[in-house]
Amino acid sequence: SSTHLHTRAEGWIEKTSLKAVGDPVRKGQVLFELYSPTLETAQQEFLTAMERGGRLLDASRRRLAALGVGEKEIEELSRSGTVAPRIAIRAPHDGVVKELKVREGMYVTPMLELAALADFSRMWVIAEVFPQQAGWLSQGLPVEVRAKEQAELVVDGKVDYVYPEMAADTRTVTVRVQVPNADAGLLFNQYVEVRIFAAPREDVLFVPSEAVIRTGKRNLVVVALGDGRFALRSRQHHFRDFGSHRVVLVSRQCQ
Repeated sequence: SSTHLHTRAEGWIEKTSLKAVGDPVRKGQVLFELYSPTLETAQQEFLTAMERGGRLLDASRRRLAALGVGEKEIEELSRSGTVAPRIAIRAPHDGVVKELKVREGMYVTPMLELAALADFSRMWVIAEVFPQQAGWLSQGLPVEVRAKEQAELVVDGKVDYVYPEMAADTRTVTVRVQVPNADAGLLFNQYVEVRIFAAPREDVLFVPSEAVIRTGKRNLVVVALGDGRFALRSRQHHFRDFGSHRVVLVSRQCQ
């Protein structure tokens, strides 16, 4: 997921610790320092309210918070009694800079996005499932994710959402899987192998793979009807008419 950073007051970016897309950041790190006449005035009003006390002080504190001033900065303002020339804009969480749209000296408004931070501590993996397997899917099923480029990297997760439609181009059902990624082992846009562990079904006919005759055009099995009689069944029968009959295991040499 991504977090988009904006100011809540217009002003100038006078200092930034971000240099380029891909820079790692830590929660609480100062990303930008903003000079804003609006914030300067709000700080002065807060200091005046501190002298008078009462409801005006609470209102001034709420206004600073509404303008994006953090609790740490408000406490420092209370302690020092001095208006800060610049207000720090901090990272709300650990992550990586996904987009960086401002530089030092730029004039910014609340409408302008400063940067976007990607949060890799949790990730969504998008998997595609064949439609004949879609009936097995449900929210909460355990999942194992393996990175193709990193054979030793295996992450456990769970099915977060099964999309209620089939992809028009691939004719597959899309599944969203949520996995933890605190150590950033999985990378954005990386291809992975997904194994979804569905609950077992009962009263289902299982046919040994060795019993299936694959001709290249269709798959067949030989069914013993009794009294020395046999019949071929293909996939189009869905194997529903087996009844009490059994599937005959045919030697590979006979195919």
